[in-house]
Amino acid sequence: MIIKIENEELVKALENVAENEGKEVNEIAEELLGYSIDNAIATLAMRRLEFAIVDTIIPILKDIQINTYATRHQVTNMHADILEEPERAIKISEEATTIGQKIAFEDEEEKEVNDGNV
Repeated sequence: MIIKIENEELVKALENVAENEGKEVNEIAEELLGYSIDNAIATLAMRRLEFAIVDTIIPILKDIQINTYATRHQVTNMHADILEEPERAIKISEEATTIGQKIAFEDEEEKEVNDGNV
């Protein structure tokens, strides 16, 4: 394949690099083209990974976190239900709610504070 480079400054730069490296201009051009393609492929892979993290992994983790909150809340409520004293059951239920909200929402609150939004 023959590729014609019309940008004279780029041609001069390639010639200078080839001279300094002791290689042919075509070798330098092939190395640079290969390097560019490798970088483009790596960039696309990183973008796909970013989208997978944002669109798939983070929502799954949030669901897991909320389910953990709900499970802990239910277990604590079941424990509170078997207690004979209703005041103690209410206190345990309130504590379960506080713990669950801290688990589910603490990261967002900390981020807002760290970002200066609060």
